[in-house]
Amino acid sequence: GKWAQENYVSFETSPGGGVEFPGLSQLTAAVRNAVQYIVSNADLESRPPRLRPIDAVQASIYNADSMYAYGFAKTNQAQFVRIHLITRELTNGHNFGAGYIIDDVFTGHGVVLVCAAEVATGRRWLYRSTDQGATFSAVHQLGISQDGSQHNPLVKILAKGLDFGELNGAPAIMFATYNFSNTTRGSVTDQDYIAISVDNGVTWQRLATFNVGKNSVQHFHVCQWDMYRKAWWVGSGDADDESMIVRWDGVTPWPGDKSPVEMAATTGFTVGYGRQRYRTTGLIFTSDWIYSMTDSVGENDGGIWRFRGDLTEFHRVDHRVSGTTRYGWMGIQCVDGTLMFIDGCSASTPDGQRRYHIYASKTGHRWHDIGRVHLTGTATVAIPRVLFQAPDGNIWIGGDFTAGQERQTVICEQYDLFREPIPDNII
Repeated sequence: GKWAQENYVSFETSPGGGVEFPGLSQLTAAVRNAVQYIVSNADLESRPPRLRPIDAVQASIYNADSMYAYGFAKTNQAQFVRIHLITRELTNGHNFGAGYIIDDVFTGHGVVLVCAAEVATGRRWLYRSTDQGATFSAVHQLGISQDGSQHNPLVKILAKGLDFGELNGAPAIMFATYNFSNTTRGSVTDQDYIAISVDNGVTWQRLATFNVGKNSVQHFHVCQWDMYRKAWWVGSGDADDESMIVRWDGVTPWPGDKSPVEMAATTGFTVGYGRQRYRTTGLIFTSDWIYSMTDSVGENDGGIWRFRGDLTEFHRVDHRVSGTTRYGWMGIQCVDGTLMFIDGCSASTPDGQRRYHIYASKTGHRWHDIGRVHLTGTATVAIPRVLFQAPDGNIWIGGDFTAGQERQTVICEQYDLFREPIPDNII
């Protein structure tokens, strides 16, 4: 045989034939061209379906049961509405009247609960319906002081601050309050509390009160039931020393007015505390992991995290929101196992970046930015109000300041697989 080197090395086994090996420059170019098509098995396994918009409803939707979605009318925030999940037919329910607005809606155990606010005073009530929103009755004064003497204003419940679960094996409902009054810390108007109902929302019993004579936490973001571990999870914020995630077994009595560091030392509670990674407004539960997306955008702690049921192996699985002006809000697990989180915008989000992003993963190991909802408004906090999967498999997405129609909820189908690094535009 013979060999020669010009732009390539040639090895011939017989005159006029053989195998040619490209030189360095040609090989480098070929590899660079192919890299964009090379993905690992872990990457392929994690790729979720795309979200393709197929319909929209002209209402602000907050929650749903197996038959209806619930919220308020496009032109009247006091008018409760229900929308059939399949036909999309809209029906007006109870009207809370002039001077009131619907803050949020919660569903479960055959009842609908509404947090409604009196605009003039900022005081809020929890209302209960057993006829899918046709009628409501007031069942609790949100923000009632520990001694029962004051109905404090500006105390509400966040989207994942109330949930339907169990207590000692029986149905129970539990919530934790979000106080945004910004009054004197530790004063009576600064109080937050956790309450539970064991009669399906008719009456409420206070489990623990915080910020009594001192300040323990600013407010609570999360109160969710973990069906896999048969446990309740509560989360607070906002500063590092106020931030925690607490697992409660439903048996151990709650201690009164303890800081996160004190809660961590309390027998019967499993607590993560002291970092922004524990500040979250929504959790996703699976049989193996618990996922959270931080209500924070810092480089060290912003993003999506996961951990075991005993709060070990806490690690970040996605950090694309780090350093941005968007923050995590709520998440869901779809029937096919797909995990999804949606983020929100702070008041400092630049106009050209005002949008909700939907992050998804089939495995939880790697996440993909699969969709965006463009928003109107400037210098204003924009909060997603709904992210759920209907019985027909479609995903409902909505929130404040959605482009085109402010009071609008878009409905998407899961379609194909998502590969591209640029998310689809949903609205």
